[in-house]
Amino acid sequence: PVPNSFNFVLRDASTLIRDAHMALPGQTITHGIKVARTALAWTSSSLGSRSQITLGFTITEEYPTSIKVAALLITYPEGFQHPQDVDVVNDIKILNALTPVNDAPDIADVVSSNEKVVIFFRQDSHLPVGDHRFTIPVNIPEVLTEFNIWHIALCGPDDTSPLASCDELDHPDVMVRFPVPG
Repeated sequence: PVPNSFNFVLRDASTLIRDAHMALPGQTITHGIKVARTALAWTSSSLGSRSQITLGFTITEEYPTSIKVAALLITYPEGFQHPQDVDVVNDIKILNALTPVNDAPDIADVVSSNEKVVIFFRQDSHLPVGDHRFTIPVNIPEVLTEFNIWHIALCGPDDTSPLASCDELDHPDVMVRFPVPG
């Protein structure tokens, strides 16, 4: 909608306004791509251990070629970290292709930090209908927080760069995002 904004009004039991935030910016809505999350799986859920986490998404029907998926952002729950001794390009597995990232034809690059991974797709790639799952090595924290939620976001291309700069869930290039319970 134009303008893409909304108002948040907090009222008490007698409908008096107690607080309000007006003209909050809304998320960009991308029509035409239908995506669902897949279940998360672990090789180990022991606190303080290393595990292989498998998660991903399913494209449920063909989408228009005008929609470009440039990157996949996966963010970890608080306390989970990418192991420092892991080669991110060779140790992230793409299960639908059963190949390491550097051998996958649609992958351009992978960037990781302690709390997230961004997988960049080639500019000319179009993700097919079906499951797209990834296995990522992580260190499980000694203590879990109550909010054990992973996030997946599909990002469109950045107007200034061939690779999306999608590095946060609220980045303007995020087209679709959803939580994955841990």
